[in-house]
Amino acid sequence: MKLSGVMPALVTPFDANGKVDFKAFEKLLTHLREAGVTGWVPNGSTGEYFSQSTDERREVLQFVKDFARPGETLIAGTNAPATREVIEQMEMAKKDRLRYRPARAALLHAPDARRVDPAL
Repeated sequence: MKLSGVMPALVTPFDANGKVDFKAFEKLLTHLREAGVTGWVPNGSTGEYFSQSTDERREVLQFVKDFARPGETLIAGTNAPATREVIEQMEMAKKDRLRYRPARAALLHAPDARRVDPAL
């Protein structure tokens, strides 16, 4: 696959209740499309993926897949805090299930090597 053009790592907007703000997200994606981007990179390696649940990451990927037009490249961020979840995200990104059209590529980031204090 040859990648070309601008494919931004997307920020994920949240509302005041900490939920993904899909209305604001659509506005952002529309603005980027109008600016001439050629593809999308949701759930990137330095974005908000670490603070999202698996379901939220899937919803973000699904939203961008549904928004994307034919010819726009989708590079699925399949990052997660655990290897098991990364594998699940990869399976979700590559298979055509639940309305998913397969992503053209995946962005991987090794799971963090530090322990998160559950008391935080």
